Formats: sequence, C-alpha cells, structure tokens
Amino acid sequence: MARIFNSNKKYKNIRELVRLVSLYGLYSKKDLMKIMGIKSSVLEKRLKMVRNMLGEDIFIAENRHHQHFYFTDYNFFRHHENYLAKTYMAKSTTSDRFALYFLVISELGAADSPLTQTELFNSISLRSELETSPSSIRRLLDDMKENGVIQGEKIDGVWKYHSAASLWEYFDDDEMNQIQASVKFFKEIYPLSLPGHYLSRSLESVNGEINNTWLYRFRKFHSLLDEVIVWEMLDSLQEGKMVSVEYTDRTGQEMNVELIPCQFRYDDALGRWYLIGLGDEDDFVVLRLDRIEKHIIVKKGRKLDETERMNIADLILEAFKYSWGITSLRADEEPVLLEIECRPDHQMTYDYRRTKVEREKRWGRIIEGDLGSYELHIEVANVQEIKPWIRSFGSYMRVKRSSEHNLYEIMHDEWKEALKLYE
Repeated sequence: MARIFNSNKKYKNIRELVRLVSLYGLYSKKDLMKIMGIKSSVLEKRLKMVRNMLGEDIFIAENRHHQHFYFTDYNFFRHHENYLAKTYMAKSTTSDRFALYFLVISELGAADSPLTQTELFNSISLRSELETSPSSIRRLLDDMKENGVIQGEKIDGVWKYHSAASLWEYFDDDEMNQIQASVKFFKEIYPLSLPGHYLSRSLESVNGEINNTWLYRFRKFHSLLDEVIVWEMLDSLQEGKMVSVEYTDRTGQEMNVELIPCQFRYDDALGRWYLIGLGDEDDFVVLRLDRIEKHIIVKKGRKLDETERMNIADLILEAFKYSWGITSLRADEEPVLLEIECRPDHQMTYDYRRTKVEREKRWGRIIEGDLGSYELHIEVANVQEIKPWIRSFGSYMRVKRSSEHNLYEIMHDEWKEALKLYE
C-alpha cells in the first residue's frame, strides 16, 4: 500500500468515509454527502481514493433504482482485515514496512552478536513470508539508526547493527502508558500481527502490565470493531471513571446506562464485541459495542481507586469463569452442572466427534464409560448458551435430566418441534 495521505486532515476525512461504508454500509451518494456535509465533487475524490486503497473487489458501488450505493464486501470467514486499521497504515507508512520494522527489532534483540544487512535479510526471509528486498532493509536500517532505535558500527568495512541500549528512556511514565494502551488496541484490530504482540510484550517487560483492557476467550476470527467508540472510552477505562452511555437494546428501546468501563470482550460464537462494565451494585454489566451510540463521563460518579483498577481483571475472570458465552455469575450465584451423555460412532474407524469434544470442551471433564461411550461434565453460568453446541452433535449427544436445570426438557421440546417439520 503506497503512501496516500500527506496530512492528518485528509486521513480523518478518508477514515470517516471508510468507517461509514464498512460498518453501516449501503449508503447512496446523497446519503454520504448529507452525513459528511460535503459537495459531490469532494465526495467523488474521496471515493476514488478509498477505491484505489481497498480495491474495487472490496469497495463496491452497486446501482439500485438509478442510484449508486456503496458498501464493502466483508465476510469474516474469508477476510480477516479490518479496513479501518488498514486506512491507519496508509496514514504514514506501508503495512509491510510497519511489520518489517518490528521484525528487524525482533531479530536484533534475539541475536547474540551484531548482524549485517545480509544476515538480517536472510534471517527475516527464513522466518517470515513478508516480501522484502535487501535495498528495503538497507533503507529501513538507515532510518532506524538515524532515529536512535538501533545502533550500527562499521567493522572490517562491513556495517553491523544491534539494538540500542535503551529504546524507552526518552518517554515518561504517562507517555509509556499511552504507548502501551495504543499498542494493545491496534494489535487487536489489525489481526494476526506478530510484530504488534512482540512490541506489547517488550513494553510489558519495560513498563510492567497496565490494566488488561482486552479479554479474548477461545478466539477463532476477528470481527469489525467501531474503533471510535472504543478509542474515546479508553481514557475512562484506564482511569476507572463512571460513564453514561446511550444504548439500544435488542427490542429497539433506547436507554441510558451508567457503568465503569472495565474490559472489551469478543465472543466468537456470536461474532460480536461487548463492553464489560461495573454497575452501581458492583455487578458486571455487558453491553454490545455496536449498540452504543455515545458516552459521557459522569462528573460526580464513582471512580475506582488504583487498587480497585488493578484487581478488576481478576474479578472479571472469576465472574466469567463459567461463561460459555457472555453471561457472568454474580457473587451469590453458583454455576449449573451439566452431565451430557456422548455415544461413539462404531461405524467409523476414527471418531471425529470425540476429537471435537476434546478440542472444544473448554473446562469440561470427560468421564469414560463402557464400549467407547463417555460423559462430559461441565459447569456453566447459563445453560441456554451451550445449546447450539450440544445441538451440533445431533443424536450423538444427550443432556441428562437434573434437578439443577431444565435443559433436558428444553432440548426435548425443541427437537420434538423440529421433528414435526419433517413429518
């Protein structure tokens, strides 16, 4: 991706357009002109820039009723790129150069002795699929050396490079915390970024662990995230301030919810982002991020002290310990024990269902039975959340009756209704 923007103003304009089209989609030209408050000629220039940046196979203009409607062809099973993050990469550099920068730091940091340009190129070529060239690495090394990120010495007529003695000595504590929060944010919305995870670990070794803003459990893929809401809420989250958010629930009812933002959570079973917050009674509140319109800080609201902020991640892990999906347990609640009978398929030489259970059982325990049968015992916060998973095994899995729950009766009635469709 070539450098496209030469000013922050141009970048913000393009980012706004990509955000509207990617997250909300199917806007006509008139819609975009009205929302963005710009003329047709200005919009055409921005549409052309975005089309060149993302490609016509991704950024699509469809003719409906004599009007062009714009949207992005996004499917998280086929694409893992976040287009909003992609525009950020175009702001000042290329994504390949961005990755190469941290790969160079990684290689120099792991080496026992200084490396030459050729040794760096060979090592990166072996360890990464990133397409680069000796000339690209030479230019990057010159920039990094000039900026004090690395050091170079000419030994026997050959330049050799090693990590700078201290990369972070120029930043104070507040700046380090801001850098660390930014890295945690961008490494999650620009997926599969090993350099981002490497930098995050490097920052932790120097600056220590800051509040764990992101909670990923059993992650399989990324979903689009409206980063504006998250970015604006980070300050409140890091400082433990109470906010009031405008929220629309599943029925379409609008409401104001007061909470202290604690973590962002991605649930891959539903493909959604959630905000976990602390409510008035110290119970955790879970809100879908895509249903939050805006938030404001409650001036006289509760604020967590430093000790509470440090302990909040452990409290969330405990509350969601038995969460198959997004349901947490209150302090006075206990998880429900499910006993699930699993029978083998003797007609198959390899029981792939058993492998699937072992891989996806999470914290559940397998109890062996006779003739290859077994039971899965698992404690969950909400029995409704595990239903789709049990149902995916068809007749090879059955919930046992229990006085603790009515999942057996629920599954029995649902299967009975489903059977009527085939009679």
